Amino acid sequence: MARGINKVFLIGNLGDDPTIRTTSSGINVANISMVTNEQHKNTQTGQIEETAQWHRVVLWGKTAEIAKKYLKKGSQIFIEGKIQTNSFTDKNGVKRYSTEIIAEQMQMLGYRYSTDESNGTKISNDGYASDCENKPYIPQEEQPQNYFDENFDYKNVSTTIDTEIPF
Repeated sequence: MARGINKVFLIGNLGDDPTIRTTSSGINVANISMVTNEQHKNTQTGQIEETAQWHRVVLWGKTAEIAKKYLKKGSQIFIEGKIQTNSFTDKNGVKRYSTEIIAEQMQMLGYRYSTDESNGTKISNDGYASDCENKPYIPQEEQPQNYFDENFDYKNVSTTIDTEIPF
């Protein structure tokens, strides 16, 4: 039987500042409302129309901390994650469903810079600080863990199957 794939990629803007809370076990959770826009041509009028889709996104752990510190309403971000649907019973006893995106990766995009006169650092209106316009500044200890070794030569890895694997 084949496995399914539950994978979502979104690029959009925050509709509001992130809402942050901490679980009873001390894990940070951020909830964000994100809008994605699509353009299409109306076949009857020939006009370009834009459609907006709203998404609820949940960020966990270090990613939630980064969202709290750097994201604001209007910030443009890239999200990679999975769809999760939960059911609950409302106060009238009606069963309801809620669909959200559980973020596995988050990348901040989009910059609008001004300069901090005290040290010359560029600071965006979204709260990013950077010494160049290609990526936001995030202190090293706050950056999400990189799962790939940048010094390892992945091109020369043998792709032959190891015969000692017991399956």
